[in-house]
Formats: sequence, structure tokens, C-alpha cells
Amino acid sequence: MNANPINASKNKNIQPPPYYILSVACPLCGKSSEQILVRPRRVRRAKIENDLFQWVPIWTGTKNSDQFPNVRPFDLGVLHCPACGFTETQQTFRSLDKVKYPNARTLKQILVLKKLIQRDGPLRALVKGINPIDPTLYSAFMIQVAALAIQMLPHPEIRDFTRIGNCAVRIARFHLDRLHYGGPCWETPESVALPAVSPLASAFEKILEDLKPIKEAWSLIPQSYNEALKIAIDAFGVALDRGFPGETSLKRIELSNQRAHLVGETGDHLKAQSLLEDLVIQIDELKENWESETGHPKETMDDLDHTWSLQDQLLKLDHFRKVTTELLKILGKRLSEAA
Repeated sequence: MNANPINASKNKNIQPPPYYILSVACPLCGKSSEQILVRPRRVRRAKIENDLFQWVPIWTGTKNSDQFPNVRPFDLGVLHCPACGFTETQQTFRSLDKVKYPNARTLKQILVLKKLIQRDGPLRALVKGINPIDPTLYSAFMIQVAALAIQMLPHPEIRDFTRIGNCAVRIARFHLDRLHYGGPCWETPESVALPAVSPLASAFEKILEDLKPIKEAWSLIPQSYNEALKIAIDAFGVALDRGFPGETSLKRIELSNQRAHLVGETGDHLKAQSLLEDLVIQIDELKENWESETGHPKETMDDLDHTWSLQDQLLKLDHFRKVTTELLKILGKRLSEAA
């Protein structure tokens, strides 16, 4: 399958748009549909000025294509099957499609989701009429909400709370971008100003107003930035308490770090400080364990491979610790000044 040539760039010196159209098979129903996919490494974070935690996504490279002149980074990145309603992030949607023999947990989730999506009336109403290759403001937001709603359908015991958290983070970012930022989404300085009122706010507020009838039937639509952040923080907390698919020591550190930053975004800087301090302790303990392992004599190639892997992860730990320590210094100074 080839990407839609309409998005190709004729000038080799100019980067193509950061997205393209491709026919993708749904991992639940098997039917193919055209989807807009985001190219790798074409979205980056821009920090909000004077805020230690808030950020908005911006595109990197050239401007949008004429086909989608106003599309913003979090309008895309989630795929939606018009046939059965399954909605997931681009990476998960496509990886499930490629897995011939998924593990028991993944297979159980797929079968459960397929049954629940088919019979859930409010969800079907939520996704009715969404066109995945027409990224209007309404469709883009509904796709984000549908992804979260689907993850909340199964019984809590088999929910993937990391996915729930990630879906909620995307909705929070959508809210911040539309209601509070709304500035240029192209390459800009590392930090951007947060205007008093976003130029996109009125259009987005109208959509939220239109969703009120659905809100009564389906209470999972986060209608504010902080509401979406709370869902994400709670979900990541459950994942850290219970464990999560593909969990490793480094992924726990990464998830704890992400959760601490989300708490900071809510404005609870004291709690964020406490979580980040705990994170530094976890990093130091893990680093000590790994360093002791790398110091043992190596007898086989598997031992050497394991050591090299640990050394790579130690570099990541060092980076995490450095960034977290610097953030704690700034945060501590600001809290002292505010006291």
C-alpha cells in the first residue's frame, strides 16, 4: 500500500507535510479504511512561558499541505475505524494489526472490546458520522474522546490504565491548545506565550456545548483541561500500583515522571515536588542495583548483552536524574518565593 501521492513534495529540499493518507486494516473487524498518519519525529513540545510543566505540541518542518491547511498536531495520531468504531492511537492500532498471534492478554482485550463496542449505544452515538480523513475540529475531538471511552468499556480488572492515561493526556493537550493557546502550530522558539483567550476558544466551546446531550448519556467526556489531567493522573496511579503491560523498571520511572509532571500542570506544585523527590530516590536505588550487576564477571555472550543493555539504561537514568534534579531546584526556589 502506498501513501497518497497528494501529500508528496516535488521539491526534495522541502520536507513533505508531517502526515499522509494510507489505507489501514482495522485489527478488530479486519475492514480497511483510509487514515491520516503522522510521520515519525514531526511533532515536538513547546513549553509555555513562565510555567515549569505546561506545554503544547507543535509541528516541525514545513507548513501544512493545502489539503489540510489548519490541522494541528493533536487533531491526528489516533485512528478510527468507520466500520466498527474501534479507535486507538496510531502506534497501537497498527501494531495490533501486525500481530499474528497476540499474547493472551491482548487477544482477550481485542475480543472483549469487539463485543462491547458493538453493543454500546452511547459510544456508537459518540462516533456516528466521524470521518477519519476529514479532521474537522468536531471529528478530531470526538476521535480523541472515543479512544478514551473505548478503553473505559472493559471491566476494571482488565483495563489497560496506561492507555487510559495516555488517551486522557491527549484530550488535556487538546483542551490546552484550543481553549488556552491556539497560537501558531509551526516551528517556533522553545517556549511560547499563553494568551489570555485563545483565538480557537469560541469554536471549541461551541462543540463542548453541543456535546452536553451526549455527556448525560456518556459521562467520560472530559470537558476541561484539569478534568482530563485528573483522569490521566488517577489512571497512571492505578497502573503504578497494580502493574501494567510491558512493565520494566525504566518504564516505571518514566511513568512516575510523567505523572509527577501532570500533577505539576494542575498547579499543585507541592505535591509535584514530593513526587519528584520520591522519583530521585527510586532512580538512585535502581541505579545502584544496576551498577552492581554490571560489575559482576561475565561468562557468556548473553551476560555481555545484558550488561550492555544495562549500561544503555544507566545513561537514560542519569539523564532522568539530571533533568529531575534541575526541575526540583527551580520548583523549590519558586515555592520559597511564593511562601
